[in-house]
Amino acid sequence: MKKTTTIFLVSLFMSLFNVNAQNLVDFESAITPTPAGGATFATVTNPDKTGLNGTSNCGQFGRTDATWWALVDVPCNFTIPANETRYVHIMVLYPAQPDIGIRLNTDGDPTPRTLNPYTDFGVWQDLVFEMNVSTSEKTVTQLRFMGDMGYQNDPVGQVVNNTDKFGLFDEIIVNNDPTPRSTATVIGSDAQEASFVLYAKDGMIKYRSKDNASEQIYVYNSTGAVVETYNTSQFDCAVAPGLYIVKVGNDTKKLIVN
Repeated sequence: MKKTTTIFLVSLFMSLFNVNAQNLVDFESAITPTPAGGATFATVTNPDKTGLNGTSNCGQFGRTDATWWALVDVPCNFTIPANETRYVHIMVLYPAQPDIGIRLNTDGDPTPRTLNPYTDFGVWQDLVFEMNVSTSEKTVTQLRFMGDMGYQNDPVGQVVNNTDKFGLFDEIIVNNDPTPRSTATVIGSDAQEASFVLYAKDGMIKYRSKDNASEQIYVYNSTGAVVETYNTSQFDCAVAPGLYIVKVGNDTKKLIVN
């Protein structure tokens, strides 16, 4: 039992902190994005840890000219199976509604726009991009973030510069759920829509089963120590501020408690 728990925790924290993670870019680990087309990039401190994104760092997108295809290539590593659809989720914080597109790997790929428009100006919001793969498996080694196209004003013109208006992006994941994240970041490449609600508020980790079913639940702190265990359909767990990992059955999520 102890060996199994140790293996789980090693795997969990390797995924969480972007070591051999296939689907998560969070700018907490050292990576080297490459800007082009007049874009600028920097890893900066997250200016708003009170909302959806409580992590320490994020990516900053700026631009030095009006080139519509200004972009940042971000290294990543994941695979989309043949004949399947996956969804790329990206947390963004912009001063106004941007025109954002993404590509996987090459110039020849499609450039889908987000399924849901950015409307929460000045705060973090999860944008979702649908990625369809045809008859052969696709291995992705970089994500091309085109963070302010303003292409033919669709849906709007360009909104960032390189002085006082930047776009921030973070917490990039890939799964098969088109639902925008509204609470915590899912760890795992094939996370299904959760059958439960899990969130942090007022120094509490709160859990509610959607179908009132009891689950075996473990709450870990940032060192991997078990804080609480439950076998229940709901709970409110008072904890100190910090990063927590919650394992509900086969699902694992991370939460920032302020």
